[in-house]
Amino acid sequence: MRYVVLLFLLLVLACAGAVYGILYFDITMGQIRDGVIILYGALGVLFFLVGIIVLLAILFAMRAAQGAGSDVFNETVRPMAGNAQAMADDARGMVGDAREMVRTARTSVEFVSDNAVSPVIRAVAVARGFRRGFGSMLTASARRRPPPPGE
Repeated sequence: MRYVVLLFLLLVLACAGAVYGILYFDITMGQIRDGVIILYGALGVLFFLVGIIVLLAILFAMRAAQGAGSDVFNETVRPMAGNAQAMADDARGMVGDAREMVRTARTSVEFVSDNAVSPVIRAVAVARGFRRGFGSMLTASARRRPPPPGE
C-alpha cells in the first residue's frame, strides 16, 4: 500500500513538474511529446525488469516447493509404499502357505480314503453280499419245501 501511495505522489510530482516546465520555460508540444515517449520507454523497461524479477522469484519459490514436496514424499509416502509392498509379500506368502496346507490336507484325505475307508467299504460290501447270498439261499430252500399239510 505504501508503494502505491509513493507511486501516486511521484506521478503528481511529475505532472506538477511538467506544468511548471510548460509555464516557465519555452517548451513546445514536440518537446513534450518527446519527453512522454522517453518517459514511456523508461517505464516500460522498468516494468519489464520488475516482471523478470517477479518471474524469477516465482521460479525459485516453485523449485523450493518442489524440493519440500519431494522431501515429504521421500519421508512419508515411500516408507508407506515399502510397508505396503512388504504386506503384499507377506500376504502372498500366507496364500502360498494356505495352498500348501490345502494340498497337504487333500493328500492326507486321499491317503486315508485309499488305505482305510476303501477297504472298510469293500469289507462291508462283501459282508452284505454274503448276507444276501445266504438270505436268498434260505428263502430259496424255504420255497422248495412243500407246504405243510393242512394249508
